[in-house]
Order: sequence, then structure tokens, then C-alpha cells
Amino acid sequence: MKLIYVRNTKAASNSIVSMYPGCNAPFTRNKKKFVNKHGMRKFHNRILKIGRGRFIRNNVSNQFWENSIKFSFVRDPWDRMVSAWRYCSRSGFISMRLKRSFPLFISRVANHPNTMSVQARIHTDPQYYHFIDNNGNMMLDFIGKIENFNEDTQKLSELGAKPHNLKKKNTTKHAHYKEYYTDELIQLVAKRFKKDIDLFGYTYDRG
Repeated sequence: MKLIYVRNTKAASNSIVSMYPGCNAPFTRNKKKFVNKHGMRKFHNRILKIGRGRFIRNNVSNQFWENSIKFSFVRDPWDRMVSAWRYCSRSGFISMRLKRSFPLFISRVANHPNTMSVQARIHTDPQYYHFIDNNGNMMLDFIGKIENFNEDTQKLSELGAKPHNLKKKNTTKHAHYKEYYTDELIQLVAKRFKKDIDLFGYTYDRG
């Protein structure tokens, strides 16, 4: 069975690629072609405009698409934003002012996302956008949650996608995400990622 993994940033994507060899090939192969022709900046802008799922769908045959298991994993938006902040800070994707302040970073993500660098936007855009077609319909056969990783990889196995051993890669070290949040920041993330929260059943656990 062929696999198409629609990569989701800051949601164990490197580990998933290592677990399912070849699952990211439809994306990387066509990314290389696009970048060679148009350059990396136009590629990033293209992904921000149409999402990774539609980019893959536009560049593979109907037969390949229909005969593949199309999947991804999502992550709690509040947890994901802490990881994204740390990663973007370390990678130089955001200004020193935003590096020094998680509240300012969240305010920018929630209220002025288009003013951020392309690289930062790629790591902070809503997750659902990469999984839908032009009509807003879900394109994938399976979407698991990082929080239920073992159970959901088992469900994926039952569909025919057998994983190799899990090896964590490119992890971002930080304190528990709840330590970063005030009530105001919780609401800003809820506002920005409302569709992710509604579609994938997330709530902020105050416990």
C-alpha cells in the first residue's frame, strides 16, 4: 500500500517520516522540482497559499492518490505554539523582540500572522488548512493525534500502514506548555486556531 504523509510542522513530523519510509516522497519529490524551477521563496509562498495536501494532490496522478493511504498527525494548539516559539527562536525565524517574549509572539501569531516571516508562518499556521481541498473538504483518510500517538499508529497499522521503530528527531526542549500561558494567551490561541480546536476536538486542560 502506498503512503502519502501530509507533513504537519511541530507535530513529530521528522519522527513520523522515519517511521514510515517513503511516506513523504510524493511531497519531497515535487518540492524539489518546484524549487529547481521557481526557487525556495516561491515554494514557501505556494505552500502558504494552498497547503501541503493540495500541493501534493496537484502533483500526483489520480491513480496514485486514490490508491494511497493519506494521513497526518495533529498536536494540541497550545502545546504546539510553545514548541513553535522555541523552534523559531532557535532557527532565527523571528525577531529578537519575539524571541524574548512568548506573549508578544502569541499576540503576533493571533493578531498579525501575515507580518511574520514565511518560515515562521509555516510553523504557526493552522493545521487543518493543509488537509483540505479547494471546497474545504477533508482530503485525508486518517488524522491521528500526537497525544494519542501509540493508539493512533495502531489504528493506522490496521489501515495497512505498518510503522518502523520510532526514533524522536528534532525535538524542542522546554518546560510544560501550561507554564507559559495566562488566561489572555489561552484565549488568543483559541481564537487563532478555532478550526483546529473544533475539528480535532481540543480543549485547554486547566487541570
